[in-house]
Amino acid sequence: MKIVDFRVSYGFSPKKVIKADLDYVLQLLERTGVTCALLHSLKGMHYDPMEGNNDCVEACRTRSTDSLRLIPVGTFNPLEGIERCSEVIQKGLNSGIRFWRLYPKEQNWTSDHPVFKLLIPVLSSNRCIIAIDSTPAEIERIAILAGSDCPVVTSLHYYDSADWCLRLSELKNVFPTARLLHGPGSFSYAMKYFPGRIVFESDAPFGAPSSVIGLINPQHLDDVCLRNADALLRRLGFDC
Repeated sequence: MKIVDFRVSYGFSPKKVIKADLDYVLQLLERTGVTCALLHSLKGMHYDPMEGNNDCVEACRTRSTDSLRLIPVGTFNPLEGIERCSEVIQKGLNSGIRFWRLYPKEQNWTSDHPVFKLLIPVLSSNRCIIAIDSTPAEIERIAILAGSDCPVVTSLHYYDSADWCLRLSELKNVFPTARLLHGPGSFSYAMKYFPGRIVFESDAPFGAPSSVIGLINPQHLDDVCLRNADALLRRLGFDC
């Protein structure tokens, strides 16, 4: 079974003591059967987005193999201001980054930050994909701001199900991941509201790919791990 993993990290985390060097992370993915990983650098989240993005592009270029394709994931921090963020985004676009993961909770900003609101349409117009975790109300605002043609990948927690199933299911550009659907019946419940849109995300090495696989009903494994990713990968210029 092929597995497309939409969230894989490597590098150093100042907040969690965990083994996350690139060699270890790649070995973990290969052991658990991941065949395509959207890879991002913890340096980009915690320290310097520009350096982290550059490092990630180089890692994907040099470490992809026939059995494990690596796709670079970029980030920017709206708190750095419009000029710096615009520079970071343009450099990322020029180096081939089309998948952008953003961190409002970790960096202490919200979807109404003016820099964020100015730059999300830039990503959308360049056929990018946005990955972001927040409350259902925040994701709703972000998905509308990004526009119906721009996919938004997000981890919806099972305890918010009464909110996101009604708030987000009609927004066809919202692609939930299976990572946090660990409450009783959560996966089956989400499948009713987001058919064909739930994708696989492990958050390795902080999470185990095998644990997320355990949340998915066996009859839907191929859909979540591979087929539902097809439209997203094609937008990035790849195939499954």
